[in-house]
This record gives sequence, C-alpha cells and structure tokens, in this order.
Amino acid sequence: MKPSIYEFDEDSNTELVLDTCPPHSFCWKNETLLDGKEKCKKKNNDQRRKTKAGGPVEEVAAEEPAARDTPFNESPAMLSARSGSEHDEGFNHDQARPPMFSPVKDQKVDDDPTCRITEKPLGECPGIVPGRVRLRTLISRQHLKLASPVFRKMFAGPYVEGVTNDRGLRRVSATDWDPEAFVIVLDIIHGHHRSVPKSLSLEMLAKVAVIVDYYGCHEIIDVFVDIWLKEMEKCPPTIYGKDSVLWLLVSWVFSRADTFQSSAGLALKHSERLIMVENLPIPAIILDRIDDERQDALSQVFSAVYGLLDSLCDQSHCSYECSSILLGSLTKELGKRGILNPRITWPFAGYSIATVRSMIHSFRSPRWCSSASSVSYYGCSQHHCNLIEKLAPTLEEIEKMLPVLKLKDFQV
Repeated sequence: MKPSIYEFDEDSNTELVLDTCPPHSFCWKNETLLDGKEKCKKKNNDQRRKTKAGGPVEEVAAEEPAARDTPFNESPAMLSARSGSEHDEGFNHDQARPPMFSPVKDQKVDDDPTCRITEKPLGECPGIVPGRVRLRTLISRQHLKLASPVFRKMFAGPYVEGVTNDRGLRRVSATDWDPEAFVIVLDIIHGHHRSVPKSLSLEMLAKVAVIVDYYGCHEIIDVFVDIWLKEMEKCPPTIYGKDSVLWLLVSWVFSRADTFQSSAGLALKHSERLIMVENLPIPAIILDRIDDERQDALSQVFSAVYGLLDSLCDQSHCSYECSSILLGSLTKELGKRGILNPRITWPFAGYSIATVRSMIHSFRSPRWCSSASSVSYYGCSQHHCNLIEKLAPTLEEIEKMLPVLKLKDFQV
C-alpha cells in the first residue's frame, strides 16, 4: 500500500527531487514542436534580470542553480546507460540528451549542500528560481534499478547518487519533467497500479513517453500503454499538426506500428518543411526521411509543371491557338503565386504535397471554341484541352509512388 501521494514505498531509501516548470502544454509553431518550457525559461530569465536590477547580483547568483536544459547533465562515461532506449543510429542527442552523474571522489554527501537530505515536507513547493517548482518524493532505489538501466547505472557507479548519507538516504535530482507524468511513471515502477489513471490525454501520454524513453523503462510501462491506447487508437488525429506529431512521438516510443505508419504518412503529405522537435525523442533520421520524401515528390511535380510550361512555349500541342492560350494561362497561374520567375527549387519550403495538389487542381484554363470545333444551331463545342488534364496523370502517378514509412524501417 502506498504510504502517501509522494512516498512510494514503506521502506523508501532515496529522496528524489524534481526541479521543473509548472505544468505546461506542448507548443506547435512553424513546423516545430516545442516541449513548452521555453515560455517558463523566458519568464525565469526576465525574473532574474529584474532581481539583479533591484539588488546585488552576487546574492542572486549564489542562490541560482546552474542552468540545465536536460533532466540530468551527462558525461561521456554514462552514454551507455541509455543505449537500449535509443532505437537507431540516427537518434539525435541534441534533441534528448542523457544524464551526467557527478563523481564522488572523497567528498561526503553531507558536506555537499546540493546533496544534503533535509526534513522538508514531501510534495510540491516553490523552486529556488522564481517561476519554477520543486517536487520532493521518497522512493525505493531497488524498484528504480529493476525498471531502468539509467537508474541502475546511476546507483552502481562512483557518483553522488550512489552514496548514502548518515541518515541512510541517497539523493537523486531530475529536471524539467512534467510533475503529473513523473508521478504516474513512479507509481507504475513501484507497483501502485490503483493510483495510475486508466485514461490519459494525448498530451499527458506524450509527456509520459518522453520520461519512459529517457529512463529506458519501456517494459514495465507496456501494460498501461495498451490500456491508454485502446480507445485513443480508435480516433487517431486525421489533421496534420501538433496532435499528429505527438502521435508520431508516442507511436515511436511505444513501438505502435500501425499508429506510426499513419502518423508518418500524414506528415509526409502535409508537412511544408523539415519538422523540428525540441528535446523530444523523435530521432532525426525519421524526420529527415519524411522531409527527403516530401522534397523528392515535389521535385517531380514541379518538374512536370515547368516542363509543361517549356513545351507550351517551344511546341504546338493540338494547335497553335491551344498552345498559346494554355501558355498564357499557366504563366498567369504561376506568376500570381510567385513561382514563375524565379522558379521554385529545393527544399520547396512552404509547400506540401497536399497543398501543391490543391494548387494544380485550382489552375484555371480559358473556355474557348476553335474553328475546328463542330458548330451546331446551339453554338460551337468547347475545346477540351486544359491545364489540369495535362498535369493530373503525372500528379496521380507521383502520389501512388509515395513510400509507406514503416516503424521497422527505423528500428535497429
């Protein structure tokens, strides 16, 4: 039985302190998925500037912990701790970097103020830095060692986290995790399954996925992932945007093949540039592949468009009149979109496969009757040539050739 909300084991032997921003949402802007902490960091920086302006700089600097962008700071010796959770060689360590643990040497834990175990109450409290919060919990390191190779390495190595103080407690610090998601993961690791919610929002599931990927505790979370995704997978995102990219993140971390395929396909057809993520575990190789395929498809489409423009200028198709009319129409359509001169080239920023398809189907062609058309009492017959008719077959063929991006293609 769980002793309290923030005490996860009756025989807790480790204090875990999370220093983070208040709960925040993911942000989606200009094809970039942000973890939402930038606003918090900006606010903190503003607070620091105001504090420094109103008082001695030395006092502020003495209170502030070193700025950290990741949950831990990492040393090269610790990179192997998370190798199992990095799915492929293309994993971007700038997006989700693993932790660093500080060597202890001859220092006693109680002599280090950052590692001193205090009798502060468990739970949330204001952080040292304005605008941040601290979550103090008591945990069982045995449970964490069994569930996570990162914690196992942490407690075994010559690091501060591996040393016990005179109270028999060790101290572990984490940074920037969502507090609610972090508690959910700790509840599952400690076996408090009644405390785990039976359903999660997509945003909360993505926050859990980020933590799970970081600590490499996929196996112990799997049963709950099946429960959470059972209903969510019935109505996946169908519009490209923040939710669909979060869906891609979740499907990658938890190895959901069908969900990954649909999310990657949505991004391939509707993204307008390389998708960027900030400190989130979507490997760069996946995002690069999506954008490479987008650019390849658009290169073929625009080659067909400009090829038609050149052929209308140099050759007569069904007639001189027809070529001249279609040439003028295509010139106007490309000109009003700003892609006539200069012609658009790689990387086709601002254009998706879907928007270019819509653009081509919106091309107008003049309605006219040629002298060769049949004439009746009711007038002449309309000439059948138009721009869409000449470009649609090529466009359809290119869309048919778009690859299906599968999860197994990116897993080692």
